[in-house]
Amino acid sequence: MIYCLGPAGSYTGKATKIFSKSINDNNIIYCESIYEVFEYVDKYKDIENNEVYGVVPSENSIEGSVSLTQDLLLEFPVKILGELDIRIHHCLIGYDKNKIIKKPFIEKVFGSKNGHNVTIIIVMPEKHNNTDLNKENRALIAQ
Repeated sequence: MIYCLGPAGSYTGKATKIFSKSINDNNIIYCESIYEVFEYVDKYKDIENNEVYGVVPSENSIEGSVSLTQDLLLEFPVKILGELDIRIHHCLIGYDKNKIIKKPFIEKVFGSKNGHNVTIIIVMPEKHNNTDLNKENRALIAQ
């Protein structure tokens, strides 16, 4: 079971899908908050034969550390299993100006030459001993 900050399609969701392939677990639950991810990882850690993970943002190249994640790492009995760096790519969607608006709606587009990244961490219950993540799986997570 993998809990991650939603919604589906977010960068955290993208990291979760990469991680889920490395452990062969497609059971992903999207949560509404970072706190909720930590809460579920803690709540379901003691269920027999249940491997539970959480995937949350740790930092991004624009705003730095995600302070809530840092605070919750101290508050909950979890450990960090791994980390992924996700490159952020955005796109601009256009339209047919002849069908919608006669005057161009978009007159200027501003951008940054600097690339943007977000770092995602994978947490698991502190007492959990995961022996299933071999070198190949850890390498897949690190990509």
